[in-house]
Amino acid sequence: MSRACTCAIAVIAVLLTRLAQAGPASQPATDNRARDRERQAFNAAAAELALPLFWTSDDNDKLDPDELAHVLGVDATERTDWVTADGAYTALAKQAFSRIARHTKEGPDLGATPEETARRKLVLEELRQAQPALIATDLRNASADERAFVKQMLVVAREVDALYGKQMGATELEPLLLKDDTLSRALFLRNHGPWCVQPATEKNKACNAIASLPAQTSALYPTALQTKSGFCEGLLKHQYARALSHPFSVVRGEGETLKPVPYHIVFANEMDAVSLALKKAAELIKDEAEAPLRAYLLAAAQAFRDNQWSAADDPWVKTGGGASKWYVRVAPDEAYADPCSRKAAFQLSFGRINERLIEWQKKLEPLRQTMEEAMAKLAGPPYKARQVVFRLPDFIELIANAGDARLPSGATMGQSLPIFGKIASEGRRRTVAMTNVFADRDSAAMQRAQAESVLCASALSPGWLDDPTPNLMNTILHEASHNLGPTGFYQVDGKTSPQIFGPQLSLVLSELHAQTAALYFGEWLRGEGLIATKLLEHAQLRGLLFDFDHLARGMTGEDGKPKPYSQLAGVQVAAFLKDGGLVWRAGEKAANGRDTGCLAIDSTKLGASVTALATAVSVVKAQGDRKRAEAMIADAISTTAPHAPVFTQITQRFRRFPKLSFVYSVRF
Repeated sequence: MSRACTCAIAVIAVLLTRLAQAGPASQPATDNRARDRERQAFNAAAAELALPLFWTSDDNDKLDPDELAHVLGVDATERTDWVTADGAYTALAKQAFSRIARHTKEGPDLGATPEETARRKLVLEELRQAQPALIATDLRNASADERAFVKQMLVVAREVDALYGKQMGATELEPLLLKDDTLSRALFLRNHGPWCVQPATEKNKACNAIASLPAQTSALYPTALQTKSGFCEGLLKHQYARALSHPFSVVRGEGETLKPVPYHIVFANEMDAVSLALKKAAELIKDEAEAPLRAYLLAAAQAFRDNQWSAADDPWVKTGGGASKWYVRVAPDEAYADPCSRKAAFQLSFGRINERLIEWQKKLEPLRQTMEEAMAKLAGPPYKARQVVFRLPDFIELIANAGDARLPSGATMGQSLPIFGKIASEGRRRTVAMTNVFADRDSAAMQRAQAESVLCASALSPGWLDDPTPNLMNTILHEASHNLGPTGFYQVDGKTSPQIFGPQLSLVLSELHAQTAALYFGEWLRGEGLIATKLLEHAQLRGLLFDFDHLARGMTGEDGKPKPYSQLAGVQVAAFLKDGGLVWRAGEKAANGRDTGCLAIDSTKLGASVTALATAVSVVKAQGDRKRAEAMIADAISTTAPHAPVFTQITQRFRRFPKLSFVYSVRF
């Protein structure tokens, strides 16, 4: 490594260790346990009753009006419908509190017939696998113009949710919900449809918010086509496979008459509604310093009319790097929701730039090319280092997510977008990291309990959960790695990754590459003596907990489609166990003092295992070695492999805890 590169990285490393000074502080992981239990029971009951209420904190054993948040997107009410301007509860709120108390004491309404009771019990099981957690924004001190803009962006969010529901085939089913069945309505809201998605219920076809148990079908393909085994693979062999795989179209017709139809034709009404809402948001921007954002909103509004998304991507990228104090991404982006992993799903992510961290973002830029050269060295021939021009992450404080960005449980910590189009092919994608996700009291308490159920006490050093820096570092390096090495539009013998590996395996490899590279670059920085060992170890620990969480979600969905994060987690944990970076101690108590058997961490061996795995994944992608990739995944998910019993223990223990289902609130 050149001296110039080393100096640049030294600057970066110092800044990484100081991120915590500028970033948001995590909430304390523990509170009064009894108070937290009562508060969480209230929030769970409110969610199960489809009420837009969340109890944020408890300092005096009662719910004070200032501690009541209004949850967005549940119904048409506003905070003023629940709490008056002078801080008193309304009659509607008092009625809701009585319902919550009765629900908590007597349990939910499970219907009048045995069949309905059985179905609602499954719905309840689905709901209770996730616990509400709040991302709250306080705009009471914002200007009138800012508040008006945010309110309009929340209208955009509502329209994007409606569009996404149409795209996922859920909209037509909503009228079939029973009016008195709040459990099923809550499931429908959380999951963007009536189908169950949590690990213990997703493969049970009787788990459904609608009594007739409609099968899950996507509006992206003909219903009859989706009933055929291997229909995605069949599309790849179709004479018009390239056109049918276009990410911004749906497939219509049958047999050899299949054809792509653009999104703006199929979803015309819903896309027009989003377009109109975006234009109104653009009109509300009065500050000329926000001209780049206004330009993007208008370009996005036009794209919702004509489906020309690349035309909106360039103005979107120009809103980054401090050009706007707001973060708006509204477009069809990720393809995870598509049964064939090809069609982009509509999303909105809306937030504010964490302006305290813009300085760090600009100073991180010199690291990009050095990271690319390191990744090229791992990958080896035929891959060669290229000139990379992507931006390091903007740091975002989320206000609201909608559509594909609003997940039933968990949350996206970072993204590198766009996935498709000219900006992506030129390596000019914009990367963001979310700084206020998993930073609340409920998230911290959950993470601590999960970690202590699986890891040995020796693996949990003091203060591992108190500092947001390790999570931020992992997110930064993960998202940056999506732009490094043999990824994106890199080709082998003229073929891209989806063409070589198939769309689904390609997605798994993409996330495996980014997540492993993030761990590798942490090791790399520490190896140069440029970040503290403590920061690296805490980042590794957070990365392992990410893996454990996704292992517990299962390797495939109800339709047998691979879960990219779960499968990458399987590959990583299997490798770490094999290499001795993780060690199962069968007779030792876990850190919680209750579970027998726990995982210890050997930091030296873990570092070597990370480097070996990062090399293996990079070589597979650089050489387009599909057989090796398939063998790597098959070994990781094997139920007879030596690591399988450990996977079972991790899964059983993590599934004792509900996942976090994020809801959003804005105080005006």
